[in-house]
Amino acid sequence: MSDVHALAALLESGPVGVSRLAEAMGMTTGAITRLVDRLERGGYVRREADAADRRRVVLRVVPERVAEVARYYEPMDERWRREVDRFSEDELRFLVEFLRREREHTQAETARLRDGGRAHGTRRRSQGSP
Repeated sequence: MSDVHALAALLESGPVGVSRLAEAMGMTTGAITRLVDRLERGGYVRREADAADRRRVVLRVVPERVAEVARYYEPMDERWRREVDRFSEDELRFLVEFLRREREHTQAETARLRDGGRAHGTRRRSQGSP
């Protein structure tokens, strides 16, 4: 499921570097590299030189391959659209604002936990760390 989330993040953000995608998804760079490797092998993304900085590599979605996956979500999309149609414009504005703010709060909390949290289970812990 992370693979689909990564594709959705790339579709939303446009081409980004691997570390930026890792940050957006709350994953380590090692985990996101393995995920991107899978997506690249499957033909869903390409690594390309950044037009603004040729030293940097960005991930770009392959639209034709993503379209193949998207068709599996069409029934869910239809149901989603029917549900959304039941709400007024004011209710939808509230919902979008609420979700946007909660996403920001979640990202801030994730960063706080990452920066001040416990040592990762596979890393050597310093003396005195739990």
